[in-house]
Amino acid sequence: MKDDIIKSFAKNREDAFDALHLRAREKKVLFGLIFVLLITLVYEFREPIYNEIVGVYAEEELLQLQTKTKFRTTDLKGLRKLTEKISEEFPQFSVRIQRELDNLNEIIKFAEDKKEKENFEKFAYVLNSLYRFAKHPATVKNKRAEDLEKEVGRVASKAGVELSSDDEILPLVFDKKIEPGTINKRNLFEYGEI
Repeated sequence: MKDDIIKSFAKNREDAFDALHLRAREKKVLFGLIFVLLITLVYEFREPIYNEIVGVYAEEELLQLQTKTKFRTTDLKGLRKLTEKISEEFPQFSVRIQRELDNLNEIIKFAEDKKEKENFEKFAYVLNSLYRFAKHPATVKNKRAEDLEKEVGRVASKAGVELSSDDEILPLVFDKKIEPGTINKRNLFEYGEI
């Protein structure tokens, strides 16, 4: 009887190999899960880990990336030349185009002095203004207008400026000043009074 019990709990050779294969598979799955857990932790806590390893904080790194040059003077000079040609072709818009040329000349001057960071908003405004002019329905579509539109798009994509063709309606500002002694004291609601 005792021998029957021992035989029933005795392991076969196949059972031993199956157990070893099962344990090896469990170890592989465990190592795989640990690897996935490590990748997940690194992904979730990448900023503190990066800051500890490299020593440069993410905000400082972004600021360092933003100090790169946004626009080159050669691009701006080419844009100025195209704008001058457009000014000759559309004399009815010469005042507006001259204003943009003045702004471009000022931006080129600042870019040559390596002070383009202060002028970037003005640069984006001039690009958007020229783009709106080239896309406006009142502008006759000819070769120079198309060249201006393409050049503005190329310079804007290099500098990372988002262009919009929506027309901006600027507020009207009147500079009429009334002197204090000339205010009319007449009451408009009473008949016959002067």
